[in-house]
Amino acid sequence: MSFSRSFQAAVTAFQNKEYDLAQSICEQLTKQIKNCEIFHLLALINKAKNKLDKSRYYFEIAVKYGSNNANIHANFANLLANLNDNQLAKKHYSIALKLDPEFSDVKVNFSLLLSKERNLSAALNLIDSEIEKRAQPQKLLKIKAKILQNCLEFNQSEALFRVCLAHDPSDYFCQINYVCVLRELEQYPLALSFLQQITIQQPQNSEIAFLTGCIYYDQQAYKEAEYFLKQALIFSPENIAAHEALNKLYWEQDQQALFLTSYEILKNTVPSAQLSYSKIAQQIQANQFEQAQVELNLLPNSIINTSGFTHLQAVIADRLGDKAKANDFYARAALADPGNLRLQIDFANLLIKQKKYLQALSILEPLSNLHFFNQELWAYKGICWRLLNNPKHNWLNNYEQFIQPINLGYPSGYDSQAHFLHELSDTLISLHTGKNQPLDQSVRQGTQTIGNLLNKKLTVIQEYKHLLTKAAHVYLNQLPTDPTHPLLSRNRGQFSFEGSWSVKLNSGGFHSNHVHPLGWISGPSYINVPKEINANDPTKAGWVKFGETALELGEDEHIGRMICPQSGFVVLFPSYMWHGTQPFNSLQTRLTAPVDISPQ
Repeated sequence: MSFSRSFQAAVTAFQNKEYDLAQSICEQLTKQIKNCEIFHLLALINKAKNKLDKSRYYFEIAVKYGSNNANIHANFANLLANLNDNQLAKKHYSIALKLDPEFSDVKVNFSLLLSKERNLSAALNLIDSEIEKRAQPQKLLKIKAKILQNCLEFNQSEALFRVCLAHDPSDYFCQINYVCVLRELEQYPLALSFLQQITIQQPQNSEIAFLTGCIYYDQQAYKEAEYFLKQALIFSPENIAAHEALNKLYWEQDQQALFLTSYEILKNTVPSAQLSYSKIAQQIQANQFEQAQVELNLLPNSIINTSGFTHLQAVIADRLGDKAKANDFYARAALADPGNLRLQIDFANLLIKQKKYLQALSILEPLSNLHFFNQELWAYKGICWRLLNNPKHNWLNNYEQFIQPINLGYPSGYDSQAHFLHELSDTLISLHTGKNQPLDQSVRQGTQTIGNLLNKKLTVIQEYKHLLTKAAHVYLNQLPTDPTHPLLSRNRGQFSFEGSWSVKLNSGGFHSNHVHPLGWISGPSYINVPKEINANDPTKAGWVKFGETALELGEDEHIGRMICPQSGFVVLFPSYMWHGTQPFNSLQTRLTAPVDISPQ
């Protein structure tokens, strides 16, 4: 059979989802000729089989032999975006557009990727250039609405999704994302009314039930939230998000007897790797390490020996104090899945604990080149540089310059800052409805509010947002410039609030040392500071500390700066910078409103 007929047979098999046959034909063809289209098809076959590392391997070969093929670059970029390798994805999207400037699908996918990085102007330039060419741009308008949603421009996104739904009321993509935007805008009655309408069309849709449960949860209607999250699991027992949301609800409402009971579906069935992983991960978050180990021991080797579960074994062994076993598992997990960022970071952490700083950097540096804006990578690189006495540590963590306490002031209409903070404090305290510390946050002996605080339409919250916006501009305006720096290079003078919440710490409470992976700039506003937390205290109880890590490095730990909280101030700093707080004792609560900021 000729090459062209054999290759067409492989294409036909691929289109018919006969992936093994298609792969077999292609592998035979590669023995005869090195052709970019064969390797391109092999990459697509393995992507369809969810063998993403193998797909990436074949794409790299395809690009080598077909460097001038825009389709190969475009599809490789799509895979890289799925793998969250955004820097390389952008490179290949750019090459595809250079080869074919009118490649519409590339512009769409590239714009979505840029929007996930909150680069709104670049994303809109790409998508608008395509919309202008279309007489009927409805399909692209919903992409634009999603871009606006990704960039936190919820009002514009909501308006555009309404336009799209007016054109096609049955468009499920628009329906679900419209509800998500309404949720962000806290238009809960409208969101629930809309969900009721589409439930009539799809009465047993797990995603719709899940979203309904989440919206009730946001409104602190916990009984209704529990009901709909359970419905979501009836419709789809393997809905991981619903399991985790339901058990988070049980944990925060101190319903310990119900915590993790949703996973009872695992009994008397063939173990599901995804469900088992989710349950064990939640047990670890709840510090139930012995129970997590028991759960792991019940799983077959075919599941336990995969990289993800090897990593779970490492975490459990680490928390139970078996460092030798933990070290072995961390290393095995990282070696088994070199493309998994989480596993590589944790392996680097292990090397740092073993004082193998250069070896840790050999892992972190290449990853940082690929994921330049990943906050965790910079945090761990900073540890290595400090312990190697490398001046890059001071370049990265300039504690005096990059940590700035800023007085928020107070809005017009109040006779003093104390008056404003009293009103804000009363509102924030009313939003603290949880009975237990969050399952997956740094808070110890305290509670955290639900949802995005700054999206609430309450007058005092919006007044606080206005003050915080001014403070953030003050912070950005005093930063120097450096195009190679992870903080400074992204300062375009514009920003959005990525996340915001309130934390109420009780006596003995504190924040464990951590960084903010989803931010660029972070910082707490101090709303109520107990009198026991003060600048004259030699023990510095309740103070915020910067530089000390979560790795428990003993004498190798280092505090670069400590700041005494003051009511009415926000302390802004890079999200990659290690920080935590000292415990305090007081009859009063310590009330803050932290925020994560992203560049635009």
